[in-house]
Amino acid sequence: MPARIEKKSKNSYLLTVNIGYDEHGKQLFKRKTVKASNDREARKEYDIFAAEVRQGRVAFTGKYKLTDFARDWFQNYCLKALAPKTQRSYKNHLERRILPALGHMDIKNIMPQHIMKFIDDLRETGSRYDNREGKVSDETVRYCFRVLSSMFHNAVQWQIIATNPCERVKPPSVSHKKIKIIDEVSVKKMFSSLKAEPLKYQTIVFVAVDTGLRLGELVGLTWSDIDMEKGILHITKSNQAMRGKGIFTKSTKTETSV
Repeated sequence: MPARIEKKSKNSYLLTVNIGYDEHGKQLFKRKTVKASNDREARKEYDIFAAEVRQGRVAFTGKYKLTDFARDWFQNYCLKALAPKTQRSYKNHLERRILPALGHMDIKNIMPQHIMKFIDDLRETGSRYDNREGKVSDETVRYCFRVLSSMFHNAVQWQIIATNPCERVKPPSVSHKKIKIIDEVSVKKMFSSLKAEPLKYQTIVFVAVDTGLRLGELVGLTWSDIDMEKGILHITKSNQAMRGKGIFTKSTKTETSV
C-alpha cells in the first residue's frame, strides 16, 4: 500500500501505516505525527516508522484514556486471572483512588512524574474506606502502586504502550511492624483451656498451631485431604467468604502453598 503522509502544518506531518484488518474486515492503522521541514524529510520519517511497525516495535497509537483501559483490563485480565477477593480489592482501589486521580489522562501520556505525584498526593490527602480519622497506611499506598504497575505491565504486553512508567519509579516504602508470636507458655495455657471444648474445636486449634496454615486453608480442609494411614495432610484448596457471594472454595494462594 502506498505511503500515507499528510501535511498538517508548516513543519508537521501525519504518518499512517496500514497494519491489516480486524475480524470484521475493517482496516487497521498506526499513526504518528512528526516534525519535518519538507516532504522528503517526511518520507524518511515514514520509512523509519513503517519499519518499526513491521518489526512490532510500535505500541498502540490511538487515544486511550486510563479509565477506558482500566475497564477493559479488569474484564480481560482481572476477572480471569485473579481470585474474587483480589478482584474486589483491585476494583475498589481503582474506582476510589487511582482513576479519580489519573483516569482522565491518555494512558500513553502517563509518565513516571505523574506516578510520583499520585503517590505523594495519596500520602497527604488519601481518605480511608472506613471513614475513620487519619491518613491511609503505607500498605495502601504501596498496594495502589502495585495495581497501577500490574495494569501498565499488561498494557505493554498488549502493545498499548511501549514501556511501564512504574518501572522508573521507586516503589513506595512500607515500615514493617514487628509481629508478636505467641510464646510456648501461652500455647500450653491455650491447650489446657481447650480440654473442656468439643473435639472439633480442639482439632482445628491443634492443626493451626502445628502447621501454620492460613485461615482459608485451615477451614477448607475436608476428609479427602487426610491420609490417616500415612499421617499426611494435603493442602490443595482454600475457603473464602465474601459479601454477596457467600463462602466459596478456591485454589491455594500460591503453587508453593500446595
